[in-house]
Amino acid sequence: MQRNIISLSIFTTLLVIGCSGGGSSNSDNNNTNPNNPLNINIPSSKTLMEGNTQVISLPTSNANITFSIIGNDDDSQFKIDPQTAELQFKTAPDYENPADANGDNVYIITIEAKDNDGKTVSKTVNITVTDDPTDNGPEITSANTTQVQENSLLNFTVEAANATSYAIVGGDDKNLFQIDNNGKLSFMNFIPDYEHSSDKNHDNNYEIVIQATDNANHSSTQNFTVAILDDENEASSSNRYVFKTGQNDGPAPAGQAFGDDRNFNAQNGTVVVGDRVWEDSAHSQNTTLSYNQALQYCNQLSYAGIDNWRVPKRHELYEIINYGKSPTIDDIFTNKSTGSYWTNQALVNYNNQSIDNTAFVISFSHAEVYPKDMDSDALVRCVSGPEYTNPPVITKNAEATYKDTTTGLEWAKDAGDSTWQDAKTRCENLTFAGKTDWRLPNINELHTIMPVYNEEFLLDDDNDDYGDLRGPFWASTDADTADKARKIENYWDGDHWAVDEADKDATHTVIGRDVLNDGTQPKTDAYIGSICVRGGHL
Repeated sequence: MQRNIISLSIFTTLLVIGCSGGGSSNSDNNNTNPNNPLNINIPSSKTLMEGNTQVISLPTSNANITFSIIGNDDDSQFKIDPQTAELQFKTAPDYENPADANGDNVYIITIEAKDNDGKTVSKTVNITVTDDPTDNGPEITSANTTQVQENSLLNFTVEAANATSYAIVGGDDKNLFQIDNNGKLSFMNFIPDYEHSSDKNHDNNYEIVIQATDNANHSSTQNFTVAILDDENEASSSNRYVFKTGQNDGPAPAGQAFGDDRNFNAQNGTVVVGDRVWEDSAHSQNTTLSYNQALQYCNQLSYAGIDNWRVPKRHELYEIINYGKSPTIDDIFTNKSTGSYWTNQALVNYNNQSIDNTAFVISFSHAEVYPKDMDSDALVRCVSGPEYTNPPVITKNAEATYKDTTTGLEWAKDAGDSTWQDAKTRCENLTFAGKTDWRLPNINELHTIMPVYNEEFLLDDDNDDYGDLRGPFWASTDADTADKARKIENYWDGDHWAVDEADKDATHTVIGRDVLNDGTQPKTDAYIGSICVRGGHL
C-alpha cells in the first residue's frame, strides 16, 4: 500500500534538560554523564502501524543542539529536522512490502544529537512497523498454479476483485516473467524447455509472488507456480547442446544469452562438457601437427585413463568456445591458445571426394572457421565421447515457420539484408505467424541450423532460386570489437555450396567447398540477412 508521508518523532518521551542541572526519571535514557553530556534521552525503539500519518512534534528548548541521522541499515528511508527532532519516513511504510534492509519490517537507524561545543550523544533506534488488519487488499480468486507444455507460450490471467494493477514482487523465478495491469501473465522472452529447465531449482516448477493492488493502494499477494510438462513426442536431442555464448547478447531478462549453462567440469587434466571429454594437456596448447598427424595423434593417444580419443568435429569445437573471452575458449581450460585447431572434416564435393587437400580449422583467436591445407600445421585438441551426428529435425508448418524439435527453436524466413542494429530491431518488433516474441538469434543458436557435415540444406525457402536459406545471417553476438558482430553463411561464392544442377528442383545435395563461413562483420554493413528465432531456454 502507499499513503501519505509519515512524520514521526522518535522522541515520544523526549526530555531535554538544561545544561545547568536537572535529571530524568525515564527508565530508557542515556543521560548519565559522562556518557550523555547533553542529558538527552533517545528511545531505543518505537512501534507504529503501517499507514499511520500522526506527527509528534516535541521541539527542544535548547537551540544549540542539532539532530542528524548518522547511518545504520535503513538510514536512507528517513529524514530528520535538525532543530525539532522530527523524524520522518521519506515514503510511507507498507507492511506487505517492507523496505527495510532485512525485509522484516524493523527499520534500524542511528540518531546523533550535537551541541555547538562538539559534545555528542548517539543511539541506535529500532522502528517496528505493524500490520493494519483492515488493509487486506483485493482478494485474488484465480488458481495459484497452472500447467504449460514445454515449447509453448503461457496463457494465464490472474484475477482479483477490484484490482487496478498487478506486479510480480517476489519468488525465485520472478525475473523470468512479466504481468500487465490486466493480470495477463507471460514468459519474459523465452519458451520453457522441459529437458533444460530455467527455473532456479531446475525442477520445472517456476515460482513467483504476484501482487494485486486496488485504487486505494491496498494490496494483497499470492504465491504462484507455473509447472512445465514434458512433450513426450519431442524428438531426442542426444549429443546436441546449445551453450550460452559467454556474452549478454539476448533480449532475455538481464540481457542473458539463451542456451545451456556453461557448467563445465575440470577432471584429471581433462574438461568434461556434456557427454564429451576434452584433452587439456600442454600438447594441446603448444604442439602443431599436419592434418594426418593430428588424426594419428588422437587415434593413438592414451591420456587421463582414456584410450578412445579422436579429432573433433566442427560443431563439437563450437561447444567450448566462449565468445566473451580472449582466447575464445572457456576459462575452465588450463592450456589455452589463440591458434587454429584442426577439425576432422575435410572439404569434399557432392561425391564425398576431397577438394584441394583441404580441411577445416577453427581459430581460437577470433572463433572463425576457415579451410587450411592438410600439409600445413595447426594445433589439435582431442575429444572423447559420442560424436555430434544427429542432424536437427526441422519441419515447416502451415504458418511458414520452421520448427526444430531437437532444440525447441522456431525460425522465421529471411527478411532481407540490413545492418546489424536494423536486423535486431526488425526481429524484436516482428509480428509473424501470430507471434510477437521473435528475436535475433545468438551465434550458437545459428549453429544449430547449419549442416553438420555434407548434408542437405536445412531450411527451404520457396522464394529463393535454390530453394534454401543460405545466408549470410547476422547473430546477436558481438565480435571481439564493439563495432563488429558475428555472422554465419552457408556458401562463399559461386563454387561454394553449389547444388547439382540436375538435382536443383529435387533434394539439394551440398557440393560443399566452404561448408560454413563463421566469422565477423562490421555492424554497419547492410548486405547481411536476418533470420529471426523464438523459443530457447535460459
